[in-house]
Amino acid sequence: MNLKFLTIIAFLGAPFLAVGVYTEVYFPALSSSWWTGLWGLLYCTGWMGSLEALRRLELAGTDRFGTGNVWSIQIGLIVANASNVWQLVAPSYKPDFFWILDTAWPLSNLLMLPLGIAVLRAHRLSGLQRWVPLAVGLWLPLSMALRQTAVGLHVSNGYSLIAWSVLALTVRQAGKNKRRFTRSEKLAIQ
Repeated sequence: MNLKFLTIIAFLGAPFLAVGVYTEVYFPALSSSWWTGLWGLLYCTGWMGSLEALRRLELAGTDRFGTGNVWSIQIGLIVANASNVWQLVAPSYKPDFFWILDTAWPLSNLLMLPLGIAVLRAHRLSGLQRWVPLAVGLWLPLSMALRQTAVGLHVSNGYSLIAWSVLALTVRQAGKNKRRFTRSEKLAIQ
């Protein structure tokens, strides 16, 4: 898969946490149903697209801290998608093993914090783009802090929608910038 395709997947998946949660709030019959598995699968797959583009562009650096964080989150999202597929095909059958798998996506969210730090350390992005992965990592702590407030649902969903969309945009732009740099390097060599 090329970077453009990965970022298209990322853009398509970015809104699905917000879409899924809002749908389940306003249509409670869909809560914990096949729908939860579908939107979770789309959301996590989009996130994986952003992370794979981030990895290929080495935006978190090439050291063990940066690459290890990317791989840890990717593995967590693969496990989370296993629980999403389970939810999609067998929404009423949830043994303890399902719940173990299901903890992978919030853990992956927490791991975005050190990944954000790795991106800052790597200095591969400039300006505000450097802060985007860290901002994505702040989604879960912010959501947990606001969960009992009147605006918590809307702030959490809006933040999610914006943060994951901007992450996709950031890796897309970084890919374009890298290609331009590579082309100019080739011209300089000739």
